[in-house]
Amino acid sequence: MHKACLSGSSNSDISSQETIIHQIFGSFLRSRVTCQSCNTVFDFFKVFQDILLKIKVVEYPEYLDLRPYMSDLVEEPVLYSLYAVVVHTGHTCLGGHFFCYTKASNGQWYKMNDTSVDSCSIHTVLGQQAYLLFYVR
Repeated sequence: MHKACLSGSSNSDISSQETIIHQIFGSFLRSRVTCQSCNTVFDFFKVFQDILLKIKVVEYPEYLDLRPYMSDLVEEPVLYSLYAVVVHTGHTCLGGHFFCYTKASNGQWYKMNDTSVDSCSIHTVLGQQAYLLFYVR
């Protein structure tokens, strides 16, 4: 998802590759080395986007109404629409494989798994054991 959000950017400077995915989940690891001969300082950056969470099985809807959970009284529903689901396969959250389901602007759902992209239905998406859910208002 991070690479897709870069939208064809040709900038190879790692510190300028900020996307919404990186802003939420990413970090930079900076290594600083000083040359003992000339005292020149070199900075090296490595991007990482790791989330280590225990997985709890829950059911999730295509449309989520947050009105019942709000402190302000609102008469109409506060609806959020599911647009991406990250799935983890493996025995622990420290190892395994991640892939995602994303909803295109035309409403079609796709399973994105490494180099393959396959269309699928909302029923397939809702049947997954989700690791992360993304909703948009």
